Amino acid sequence: MEKFHVSAEIRQYCESVVLTNAAGIEVSRLLGSPSVLTLGDLRGAIGAATGRAADAIQLVCYASVVLVGPDSETITVATIKAQFREFDQNGDGTMNRVELIDVLKLIMESLNEPEVDRVLCDMDRKSNGVIKCSEFVDWLFSPDESSCGASQSGLLKLLPLSPKTFLPPARPKPERPIEPVARVFKLVPLGVEKGAVQDIFEEYIQRVPRRIASGAEKWKTIRSALADGGPMGLELFWIQHADAASPPTASTAEGLAVFRLKKLSTSYGQLLHFTVVDMDHYQHAMDAVRAVMFTYLPVKVIRFTLWYAEDQEEEGKYQLNKEVEAVLKKLGFRWFQLTNSCGVRGQVMQRHRGEPPDDPEKPLEIPCIELCLGQVWLRGGALELSLRGSCAQSLALAGSCLQSFWGKNAAEAPRPESLLDAHSAAAWAVAKEGVAQAFLSGELDGMLSSLKPVKFELIDDLPSRISTKGESNRAAALALSFANSLDASRSALPEIVCQAVADAPTLVSKGLTQESLREACTGLGVEGLPESVAAMQPRDGSFGRLVLTLEWSSISQLDESTFEVPVHVAGTCPTHPHPIFYLATSEAGIFAVIIPWNGMTNIPKSEQVFATCTDILRAMTPMEDLPFSAVRLNSFDARQAVETKEIIDSAALGLPGETLHVSEFSSLSVSSGRVMPGQLRSRKDGCALTIARPFAMCIWHAEMDEINAPLSVTMVA
Repeated sequence: MEKFHVSAEIRQYCESVVLTNAAGIEVSRLLGSPSVLTLGDLRGAIGAATGRAADAIQLVCYASVVLVGPDSETITVATIKAQFREFDQNGDGTMNRVELIDVLKLIMESLNEPEVDRVLCDMDRKSNGVIKCSEFVDWLFSPDESSCGASQSGLLKLLPLSPKTFLPPARPKPERPIEPVARVFKLVPLGVEKGAVQDIFEEYIQRVPRRIASGAEKWKTIRSALADGGPMGLELFWIQHADAASPPTASTAEGLAVFRLKKLSTSYGQLLHFTVVDMDHYQHAMDAVRAVMFTYLPVKVIRFTLWYAEDQEEEGKYQLNKEVEAVLKKLGFRWFQLTNSCGVRGQVMQRHRGEPPDDPEKPLEIPCIELCLGQVWLRGGALELSLRGSCAQSLALAGSCLQSFWGKNAAEAPRPESLLDAHSAAAWAVAKEGVAQAFLSGELDGMLSSLKPVKFELIDDLPSRISTKGESNRAAALALSFANSLDASRSALPEIVCQAVADAPTLVSKGLTQESLREACTGLGVEGLPESVAAMQPRDGSFGRLVLTLEWSSISQLDESTFEVPVHVAGTCPTHPHPIFYLATSEAGIFAVIIPWNGMTNIPKSEQVFATCTDILRAMTPMEDLPFSAVRLNSFDARQAVETKEIIDSAALGLPGETLHVSEFSSLSVSSGRVMPGQLRSRKDGCALTIARPFAMCIWHAEMDEINAPLSVTMVA
């Protein structure tokens, strides 16, 4: 299979499915020049690109060569159809399930039988278990309108069946931490509901010696901290002998440990409460707690407060438990600072994480929600692309990029007086000086009252930002309205960083060095963006990006991939049949909004998803009674590799007469966050709704309330 010919028909088909990235541009050029290619040339042009574009091109050409063979002078759709007839093993003019498996696995070895069943179900319109060979080929190569508006064949419909091969890889997830080996003591989660903790605590604390209990945190503080049910919520453990067989209880446990993850200017593990029933157990029990905290918490230090207690022998005198302090110092705890609560003095001790094997390695920090969006807008690009659209998918980010272009235009525009002739410029200068002098002398109001207004003619060659065609496309119109709002308020959308400069390749290269952005978009093909931008030869460019990490305000982990989040607010929309759910995050004023789409046939195309969901949220009416107390979600990754398209109507985006291209990538990872073995169970008042795909997940930011639109929208298919 050294060389093969590509007809114009096949070449046009390949170009019709290109979702352009750096490799996609190169492949387009390669297909557009020689008619004879080697498979090595094709693969080399695709290189290390990820996503559907390169995979589609390679799959089409490779399937053509495999099915027809490299000896054919020219590969066309007709020759492929003729070759497919050879797979009709019994000569009846149809393909059954066995024959279909042989054909598909020849093209895509990774397909399994359930996936083949899905393909057969899609093609078998008569539901008789067989299809005609000609119908299969027509389905495979005939164009169909994809969600992005580009031509898409049945062959591309196969791509989602093998996500590991053809879709961007999921964000890397760390393995569950290995629990430390129990030596003298082990930690056992309480595993009870929050409402039962007080009675258990009060029963247990009666067994703790007074000199230990008096220096530990009291129930009042623990009760207050129980309100936080997210990844920074409390974890409660019984301390038990390592060789004990029976589960510990309040009457049998050797100690109690309560800790949590704290995030202030820095993250640390707070050991909120630690007591034992025997002082002789203190050192080994604390050592076991230290090992567990460093195993599960992504922190470098543990902090524990020793409270001054009233001296049992001298009334009115408060002192620290020196015996406990000595044990802590022996375990590596050192003085950090003094604190005070309700008139009681405390001494904060801290222990730094050591190197393995003394301490476990720090686990990766896993946010519950990690959102990454990126758009590169280019003006004056020289390359024509087959993929075209009216706007980018993330309209809030698009509005920011458009506004940055306007700002650049305004900064580079000539001063008004420079457009005047010599006499008019002199009059302008005199009038300007007169107004300044009147303002300084306090005579401005009197001077203005003596002036007569005159009408200036409109200068026709100044472009208007508002296109009369804007309302013909909802996505473009909404992006334009965002840009106008930002321009009028001279403000920026929350969390978004955007800049427009002449040197677009350098702008993109520098922007991609942001560590959080680089990590979040790993596997999306952004490494080739600067090269792709340079190949477009733009006049200037705007690079907008957003990286946002959030935690759930409250969460119940059911297993490693399934969790429940309480519903904060639910609402209904007259144009949407499903309820809409607002879920609280750890950031006040930021909500994750779930819009279910399961069972619906009118799912919007990717370019219209943002506008459609915005309209739904704007029309939503809150429900007085929640239909469900929580929603149940499975962890997911919704990722889009870099794709580039040409804007069909720049005037609709407030930039008339411009040639516009936009490259876009996105990543949304949602999970229950870090592993929390000591998390308490939440009481279930009501039932939880399992969210089935497809559904839209929006991020609503309170700072965008005036715009009345979400910060981001992602359709999870």
